[in-house]
Amino acid sequence: MVTSGDAWVPRKHGRPRPRPEPLATLGYLARHYFHQDYDLEASDPAGVVRVFAQEAGDEAVGSLRREVVQLLAEARDEDELEHVWRTRFGASYEPRRHDGLSYREWFEVVVAVLDGRHRDGPWPPRGLGGDGRRPGHRRPDERPRAHGEVRR
Repeated sequence: MVTSGDAWVPRKHGRPRPRPEPLATLGYLARHYFHQDYDLEASDPAGVVRVFAQEAGDEAVGSLRREVVQLLAEARDEDELEHVWRTRFGASYEPRRHDGLSYREWFEVVVAVLDGRHRDGPWPPRGLGGDGRRPGHRRPDERPRAHGEVRR
């Protein structure tokens, strides 16, 4: 269980828990699991989320899921999602740079892992495109396809 100051702390002596800061469980995941050596925790980023879920317990998993779903619903754009993950919480994992995933796709993977819908398998996950992107998405440095042109 996490110590006081983090999102979910055990009740002690019948006293209520402190009010958590917004996105506190997501911040805990970013800081304590996606540190500079996060790749030593598991074989891929989804595996790191699974390690968190196993170690943290049901309450933390539920809290993280609610926070990520809320963040996805309220975020205006990719820049805001990146700001929360990288700048505000200091996560070392950069989904776009490391795996070609948008931050929205990354957070959708987090929810899928927490829901048990993403198991061990190919990384980046299939269904986002063969190279980790949704069909039709392109990287900023990639030229648009001409009508009928097939991506190689």
